[in-house]
Amino acid sequence: ELVGVITDAGSGAATVQIWIDGAEVPLDYDGHTFRWQVPEALVGAEYSIELRARDRVGNERVERLEVQGFALPQQMRLEANYPNPFNPATTIPLLVPQRAGQVHLAIYNTAGQIVRILVDRPMGPGRHRVRWDGRDQNGRPLSSGVYLYRLQTAGTAQMRSMTLLK
Repeated sequence: ELVGVITDAGSGAATVQIWIDGAEVPLDYDGHTFRWQVPEALVGAEYSIELRARDRVGNERVERLEVQGFALPQQMRLEANYPNPFNPATTIPLLVPQRAGQVHLAIYNTAGQIVRILVDRPMGPGRHRVRWDGRDQNGRPLSSGVYLYRLQTAGTAQMRSMTLLK
């Protein structure tokens, strides 16, 4: 799954479209972030992507890029979040292997209590980035401190720490 963030000068992105080798690809778009799945047939292949975003006043931006084939990860890997320390948000990169199944990514306080579940679903293979806004499961901002993040799939778990500074 590739994840992108659309930013604008304040008028708001109204539409986002993606084409792979000239064919439009369905995507989820919530007005700020778009998500789409790389078709399995293209994993490891070379292809071109065109991203077109149009804001509410009609301004359009088109980005084109050529993708050189990439290899799927052979094992799950939880990478260091960035920035760290962070305020107000951080990004957690992770690599998911082909047959990972259910993926669970949660934030814990130093007492070992879960403060937020970020991911609890199957994820496609590849590199993923998950954003955390420093809030708990109920949307309340958390205090400064050290937090742990744990990635778990069937039979494998990894944990790292990060620091939230206010």
